[in-house]
Amino acid sequence: MHQDNPLTVYLRDFIGNVNEHYKWSFNEVAAAKYLDQPLPAEATWFDKTLALKARLKERLAQSDSRQEHLDIASYFISDWGGVGTNKNLERVVDWTRAQAAEGRQAFEQVELKGVSSWSKYLSLLCDWAPIYDSRVAFAINAINYMHGQLDCFYPMPEGRSPRLSLIDLETLFLLARLDLISDDDVRHRQLSARVQKKFHLPEKQTYSRYVALLEEVAIQLGLGVDGHHQVEMLLFSMAPERIFSDLLGHLRKTQAVTPA
Repeated sequence: MHQDNPLTVYLRDFIGNVNEHYKWSFNEVAAAKYLDQPLPAEATWFDKTLALKARLKERLAQSDSRQEHLDIASYFISDWGGVGTNKNLERVVDWTRAQAAEGRQAFEQVELKGVSSWSKYLSLLCDWAPIYDSRVAFAINAINYMHGQLDCFYPMPEGRSPRLSLIDLETLFLLARLDLISDDDVRHRQLSARVQKKFHLPEKQTYSRYVALLEEVAIQLGLGVDGHHQVEMLLFSMAPERIFSDLLGHLRKTQAVTPA
């Protein structure tokens, strides 16, 4: 019998209520510049985000203007996404547009540097492309850890959340797999790199594997064509509170450390 992915198992009780769990807010006055009409006051942040992204996608699809792409990318990465000032914006936009023009296969092997920025912009260019950042990476790794899936650690981009940095998931994975560290590894100057290769996803495969993972989970959850975006948004929104809390509860049960 086919076994569901740990993410599918965990998210099944929540996916029907994405509206309730997705709380990422944004400045609607700033967003109004990109909208044909104001967002309904009674709409949830989930619905408002979908409406905003749909309009931004439409504008980019209809425009060849590099400046408009830069303006929209700057807004979506920094204002909406909260990444902050992006000094490499022009490089991010030019590189991502060029890659996207070659099709999805251009992202099969790609470095993760700046992924929190370029994947946001890419998500507006290509329907298949979800956002990858520290929150979703934390969520995936935490859920996998709680379900004993320890063979595949997703590299975590630098994030701004002290909360998510409080528990070192990489160390938890490693403590559960100390058999990965050989005596030869300990004696080697590149100990960290050697050990990480044994349980980390290869960096250049991470984004494509991430996209495939979300698509698999969306299918298992019976979602529609854009279901993988719902999965991404749910992971993102639940990471700092619900998933963090569940991970903490899991550790309390399984680690059970008694003070001396």
